[in-house]
Amino acid sequence: MRVPADFDYWGLFHAVDERIPVDSLAFGARVFKQCSGVFPGWPIHITWAAMALSLMAWGPGKASVDHLLTKFLTV
Repeated sequence: MRVPADFDYWGLFHAVDERIPVDSLAFGARVFKQCSGVFPGWPIHITWAAMALSLMAWGPGKASVDHLLTKFLTV
């Protein structure tokens, strides 16, 4: 990429002494808290998600109704 010779590369980076408005920091913390899964129903949802992911990964197996019906209907 061609840039002018007097291009300020270091001006693109944030400095250590840069100030962040307190309201934006509080907003970011609130959004992170809400998006990180802090809600009262997470134990139920994570259990269902684990069961659904295991079924998608490995299939229902020999204990499923589909397998039993196939076994008994195909003689």
